[in-house]
Amino acid sequence: MTDNGWFQYAPLIVLIDRQKAGRFGRHSCLAAAVGLFALLALLGATQAPAEEETEGQKASKEVLGLFRPGAAPPTWFFRRLGKGEKTLEFSFATAEDKPVLGDWDNDGADTVGVFRPSNATWYLKNENSAGGHDISFAYAFSTDVPVVGDWDGDGDDTVGVFRPSNATWYLKNANQAGPQDIRMVFGLTGDRPVVGDWNGDGKDGVGVFRPSNARWYLRNSLTSGGNEIPSFAFANPGDRPVTGDWDEDGLDTAGVFRPGNATWYFRNSFTSGPADETQVFGSSDDLPIVGRFTW
Repeated sequence: MTDNGWFQYAPLIVLIDRQKAGRFGRHSCLAAAVGLFALLALLGATQAPAEEETEGQKASKEVLGLFRPGAAPPTWFFRRLGKGEKTLEFSFATAEDKPVLGDWDNDGADTVGVFRPSNATWYLKNENSAGGHDISFAYAFSTDVPVVGDWDGDGDDTVGVFRPSNATWYLKNANQAGPQDIRMVFGLTGDRPVVGDWNGDGKDGVGVFRPSNARWYLRNSLTSGGNEIPSFAFANPGDRPVTGDWDEDGLDTAGVFRPGNATWYFRNSFTSGPADETQVFGSSDDLPIVGRFTW
């Protein structure tokens, strides 16, 4: 046998005398050949090389992202949740920009974008790579906080904003200039907005992380009102909130990036308690984002 567990002279070639084939029948000969190769496969199975990770497996968990506005030029960093040290890195945008991530073209992959406060304009890319934007349009006010979600369940992520001055959300169903399609009041002035599919219906709902008490308030309906999921405490007041489907159960849940130790903390249920998973990635000045794509 060789080092990989196979016979030194495998594969064997079995020659069958056509005149004798009639004695045993073609099916018997075929069965014998199949049995031989099955035996050889069994002998080598224990030492067969490990399969490489497929593209589908690469996309099976959330991708953790960081936008580093202080870099020269501003740079994006991505690493798959729980998948080691492999990092995607490229430059795009300016230091003043606010990062977003979404599936703008309904191809199943989230790609980067930014909201630029100085001109209240969005710049979106259809690839996670350096270069110019593919889509740009003006929408909202310079003091608004950008958000992204699939508000109507059509598979495209579109933009929106949370306006701290009146705790109002202004959401669009198309990535283009024009008035909002959805307007709703939810949260308080000091809240930090989050977005996710809390109930697995294929549409994103809204929520807020309240630094004053480190509690989360989530709503499934894109209408004015209170939280529809009982509020819960998770993380610290200075943490930066993120959301994602950390455990692959079809529901987005809470997470945070803690600048003090550059650590991510993830929770798999809408209840108070400690993190279910953690990961160190980033630096204190980074702005966290989360999405799904392969590279």
